[in-house]
Amino acid sequence: MSTVQIVYGSISDELKGAIRKLWLTDGLVSEPEATNRLDNVAAVRLKNGEVISVCTVKIGELRPHGLFYFFSTATAKSERSRTIPKGDNLLRTTIDFLRELPADPKPKGVVAILENKRISPKAAGKLGGMSYLGTAPNGNHVMYVNFDGFPLTHDATSKHN
Repeated sequence: MSTVQIVYGSISDELKGAIRKLWLTDGLVSEPEATNRLDNVAAVRLKNGEVISVCTVKIGELRPHGLFYFFSTATAKSERSRTIPKGDNLLRTTIDFLRELPADPKPKGVVAILENKRISPKAAGKLGGMSYLGTAPNGNHVMYVNFDGFPLTHDATSKHN
């Protein structure tokens, strides 16, 4: 059984090493990107004490809307099972945490870049209650959820940070 832990703002050096190892061993991100992302880790999924997936987050502007969102990426160990036990959803847990996180100004919601090609937009919609936003320039699907529950009113395809 795996568990999700929120580590936002309190990530230990030991956990940073385990995350870096996951990212670099599985070729999920480059060395410079791993270094940049470590300070943005919000949540991890652990199985038998091993990091098997990681969710990062940072605040940015969603163009052309001029609205601020939490931008999130999720990466997972390559041999990880496709099945996720109920209540063990990294993305949903992270979104719920961010919804309650005090910030000024408060971001409008979460934009998630689906780096894991095994996760379809339909699956992400079910897992995180997200809607399809478009495709990033690198071909990754982009999903979003607004904290107020209302949809975006303009097409923002390929217009994100």
